[in-house]
Amino acid sequence: MAGRDLSGLIRLVQHRVDEHRRTLGQKLRALDDLEEQSRRLEDRLLAEQAVASRAPEFAITYGAFADGVNLAREQLSQAIARAELEVRVAQDNLGAAYRELKTYEESQRLRDERRRRDEDRREQARLDEVGQTIVRRRDIDGRT
Repeated sequence: MAGRDLSGLIRLVQHRVDEHRRTLGQKLRALDDLEEQSRRLEDRLLAEQAVASRAPEFAITYGAFADGVNLAREQLSQAIARAELEVRVAQDNLGAAYRELKTYEESQRLRDERRRRDEDRREQARLDEVGQTIVRRRDIDGRT
């Protein structure tokens, strides 16, 4: 029966699904961190703009600051694009592993169902045999 049982394979694939879930979670957290960095950068830019507009002595350095922000913005944008791609790949990997798991689970369910039907058939055959034996004995006892 060990050859007909997929429980070991199901556990292995379930472990793989769990690994893919963890990986996806890590990728999503990394993407969230990058997006949060981008939001903080924009907040800093707005704060610096406010300071530069109120204090002309700071306006001189604002141009260099804005150039730095533009460079950081571009780098973050590229990092976010890479992270989004990694998230999509991780989602695809998780989906494939999950479909594989469901395939094995369904196969095991069908095997278990078939095994139960076979056992029910054997039990019914045994009960039929017992019933026929009882009928034969009655027939034999009734004739004597």
